[in-house]
Amino acid sequence: MSPVLVRPFPIEQTKTPSSFRGATATDFLEWLTPSSLSTLAPYTSTLSVFLNERGGIIDDTVITKHASDAFYVVTNAGRRTEDLAWFEARLMEWNASERAKRGPVEHEVLDEWGLLALQGMLYLRFRYRL
Repeated sequence: MSPVLVRPFPIEQTKTPSSFRGATATDFLEWLTPSSLSTLAPYTSTLSVFLNERGGIIDDTVITKHASDAFYVVTNAGRRTEDLAWFEARLMEWNASERAKRGPVEHEVLDEWGLLALQGMLYLRFRYRL
């Protein structure tokens, strides 16, 4: 088995981390992706994609559910400008619609956050201790 590799990861060069919060955050992200986030357990993640209105893929993403009203979403920094503009347009559409009647969704770009990458087969033995 390979050892666990632990290293800081320069997230700003490759990824754009975001937070989506609000009473309808699960419904909002399920509207943008083909993923069933309502069935995702808290503090677990899924690889997904954002879809355009025709069902085509805009970008891939990793979505981590903190709670039904709080998600951590990571997208590619190479599409940062396009993705953030797309999020803003979808949020405006969502929050102005009947779908958000239980509450709006808020989006925050987490530029000050970092990412700790744990890689290697031994990680599986240690992940629940972290």
